[in-house]
Amino acid sequence: MESIKLIKKYINKLNATEPSIIREQLKSELPIEHGVYMFMRKRSKHIDYVGTATGKNGLKQRVKQHLSPSYDKSVFRIKLSEDKSIPSLTEQVEHLKRHYLLLFIPIIEHKSIIMAIEQVLIFEKGSIYNNENFKT
Repeated sequence: MESIKLIKKYINKLNATEPSIIREQLKSELPIEHGVYMFMRKRSKHIDYVGTATGKNGLKQRVKQHLSPSYDKSVFRIKLSEDKSIPSLTEQVEHLKRHYLLLFIPIIEHKSIIMAIEQVLIFEKGSIYNNENFKT
């Protein structure tokens, strides 16, 4: 029961977070703690993607990967590029900067809690690019 309360606490905290504009300075402002992040469309405020950062450099490294034109393993960018017909890695990153905001929250809990929070948010937000059945 404590895990459910903990998950709810972090989800409420994330939902109350002000979205960040994706810009170059953002990369240096991201924390190295593990956590959850969401890409939200600027116009509609719809959450298109929810992700976790559980690697060595946490949110800082994971979000930087999504925003790096040389990184070609971003599932979000791959699905987005298929959907919007954006072939170039550089154009994909520019599209993110123009059309998306970023929400993130550091979470200092066990990895299983972080993954559970991600799954609840994917379900609650209806994030289309997290859907493994997504087809363009």
